[in-house]
Amino acid sequence: MIDKGFEEQCVLTTNHFDPITGKLNTFGNHTVAGIMNNMPQARRTVFIHRDTDAELNQQRMKMVKQTINTFYGTDKLAKIEFSNELPVKLRGAEAEKITELWYAGKPAPIIPIASGTESLDATVTNN
Repeated sequence: MIDKGFEEQCVLTTNHFDPITGKLNTFGNHTVAGIMNNMPQARRTVFIHRDTDAELNQQRMKMVKQTINTFYGTDKLAKIEFSNELPVKLRGAEAEKITELWYAGKPAPIIPIASGTESLDATVTNN
């Protein structure tokens, strides 16, 4: 889970590349900068979402290598790999809030109490 989480945080998609030039766009450059500056060395991997076009994949790999070499030194500082994952669309704080609201909307649990001659203890242990 931890490996997949890091991968989902560090994956580039079509949205990170200029459709005409194939270079990283501003969003892509910022994402690579975030990976290079914020990820621990052992987790410093830029993932490129694998497209169906093999030539496009190689072009994207070349552009990412070129960007890392230009702004961060040699590509030995970061690994670059292809991925089948897509970026995370929901951050932890947002997911936590949704979960809290879901729990808040649930009805309180009710212990059924029989009416009649049974005591409360008998009703609870029978159910």
